Amino acid sequence: MGKVSFQISPAPSILNKLIAVIYKTTAPGAEVDRILDSTDHTAPRNFQFSDLEPGVYITKIHESADGTTLGNLRHDFWVDAVTNQILLERRFYRVGGSDTYDPAADTIKISDPYFQGKNITGIFQQGNRYLRQDKSEWSINVDGEIEFGVDSIGGVQIKNWADTVWAVEISYIQSDTGGGSQKYGDVVIVTADTTLSAAHWNMNIYGRGASNKLILTAPALASIPENKGFTLVHDGGNSINVVLQLQAGETARFLGGNYNNIKLGIGDWIRCTKKTISGTAYLFVEPGKGHWDQLGLIVMARKVLPNSIRLDGTEYDLSVQLRLADIVNDLPGDQIVPYGNLEGQFDYLATINDEAVYVNHGFFARDLVNNMVKVPDLNNQGVRFLKSGSDSSRVNQTPGGYQHHYVGRHSHSLPRDGGGVLDIQSLVPTSNSDEGISSLSQTGFHNPTGETVMRNTGLIPLMLI
Repeated sequence: MGKVSFQISPAPSILNKLIAVIYKTTAPGAEVDRILDSTDHTAPRNFQFSDLEPGVYITKIHESADGTTLGNLRHDFWVDAVTNQILLERRFYRVGGSDTYDPAADTIKISDPYFQGKNITGIFQQGNRYLRQDKSEWSINVDGEIEFGVDSIGGVQIKNWADTVWAVEISYIQSDTGGGSQKYGDVVIVTADTTLSAAHWNMNIYGRGASNKLILTAPALASIPENKGFTLVHDGGNSINVVLQLQAGETARFLGGNYNNIKLGIGDWIRCTKKTISGTAYLFVEPGKGHWDQLGLIVMARKVLPNSIRLDGTEYDLSVQLRLADIVNDLPGDQIVPYGNLEGQFDYLATINDEAVYVNHGFFARDLVNNMVKVPDLNNQGVRFLKSGSDSSRVNQTPGGYQHHYVGRHSHSLPRDGGGVLDIQSLVPTSNSDEGISSLSQTGFHNPTGETVMRNTGLIPLMLI
């Protein structure tokens, strides 16, 4: 059996109940079923007709003051009940009406973002004939708006009395909806902040920004054609991140979660497709390349890698380093300290065993007022896994916490003239026994600086962002 399901977007001007009525195209005068929705209209409303015989159905949405009488017609479209594919749609615009996209009298066009990417096949004023597109009566301009020509009814302006209704007819070609051979078949290079439109559907979009970040804003999901989408690639340039930004309150389904924006590093790419399920529109995002699941990971390398920063205490602007901002904002508070050189601050210089050290340089430092951050300074620092319990010799017990170097209590012996051995431990003061035998360092047993260093190979400490 077939079904017809759809969603009606909010319309604050609709104060009455809504009734959805469905007819079969083979018997357009015979009502098959109806659904009454008497709830408020501040949020999208979902309708579904189930257990339908295969075929094409006409669905009409009416206002109703009493829940029974069919009032003003709000929507009118044809749907294939087998595929739930819309074949033809009519949208209505009332001159001087209170809906967001209703035209005012004496204007020259009807502006509705819903038209972008749609195949508009007919326009008519209720009670009159279709306007002719090939006779300068109407056209679609570069912004996707319907613009009236010199030969249209009323001339180049909508000179109609209030409440006159214009209908816009939109056709959907099934073979084109899935993208066909044109799917991701061309490249569009974007160098400045852009709101995506019909020109970008089923395209490979290469973001190559001139500024430090490039933002591509998706239109309302309702305006993106079904099963269409785009590939977005961070193609370098001066941008640290390319951002896919959705409309307020809308989210993309990405890596098992819902996100209002997705940030790409250099070379990363994603593929996005709009799909409506049970009347709700989604933007499904496939992570083609990127290390989103490893952001914040500390690695070692011989050079600074793409999408990484060196952990050397450098200060960064979080309004520029967007993925670094996400990492820092997600950290527990005990791994972040404020700027400054007082106790508990990033540049506090403590004295441990007669040595001055920066005990807080393993943490992030945050300047909330200016939205800046200093990253940990791991230069010449080793990394050690924390104990599950407290460690009495560690200054801080949390990730990023400092532990000073020391040499545990031990002893050495040397051959004694005439036989036997000499205990070196007995030659140095007991109070220094934990610090190493500095008085005998010239013999080669200890590093003259007092630091015990294992054999090592130097690499650069990095964090992936």
